[in-house]
Amino acid sequence: MVRQLALGILLMAPLIYLGVTYVHPFINASMSPESDSAARLNEENARASSASGVRALRHIGCEALVIDVATMPELTYVIMNAGIARPDTPIVIECRPLTAEPPTCDAVAAAYISSEKQAAGDLRVIVTSRKGFAGCNAKYDARGERIVEAT
Repeated sequence: MVRQLALGILLMAPLIYLGVTYVHPFINASMSPESDSAARLNEENARASSASGVRALRHIGCEALVIDVATMPELTYVIMNAGIARPDTPIVIECRPLTAEPPTCDAVAAAYISSEKQAAGDLRVIVTSRKGFAGCNAKYDARGERIVEAT
């Protein structure tokens, strides 16, 4: 009996060791750099979805993010790496349509500009389709005039 117990303990020891070794990183996941980045991304996403101008964009049928490139580096990184937009303007507006017929980039820019007392500068507008593909992607000045870009 003692021999069987000792054998059982010897066979369980590696499993106990592996369990402690591999569970530990998950327990401390909230302290990892990756989760810090995810937390910052969630916080920036919350700020972008409640930023000034978002309410006006909802009225024209957008679930919108108003991304301030200077203060939202995680979201800027995501949109740049996903190929959604170049962060070549201080503000990037992403509109995900709430209706079957998405608004145009011109309509999104006009709604945002009219809701702001003073636009911070040029802005980029991206309207995605319901499947996530870009419906339009255009650059505007602070007055809402479209800036023609070289291809």
